[in-house]
Amino acid sequence: MAGYRFKHHQETPDEPPLCKSNLMLIDAAVMKWAMASGQAKTNSYSLDDNEIVEHIKGGSLPVCPDGATYKPGATIWDLPSRTVGGHAHKLLPGE
Repeated sequence: MAGYRFKHHQETPDEPPLCKSNLMLIDAAVMKWAMASGQAKTNSYSLDDNEIVEHIKGGSLPVCPDGATYKPGATIWDLPSRTVGGHAHKLLPGE
């Protein structure tokens, strides 16, 4: 998977630290799966994919303390997000 860069994350003001950590875990699992399986960064993915979830410690998606739903990015390269009460929250790429 040549051409991948390390993705830095910034906390958004309304993003609880545990949710940020969960999103980072999900993103890391997606990156590990993508590299291991030779995925292109423009491919889409599903958080229901067991091959991705097995890269998360414990073998399951983390649970958001706010009851949010975690959503995949549009592509492997896009950061995952969460939705709480119809409002989307996501990690922001760093500079």
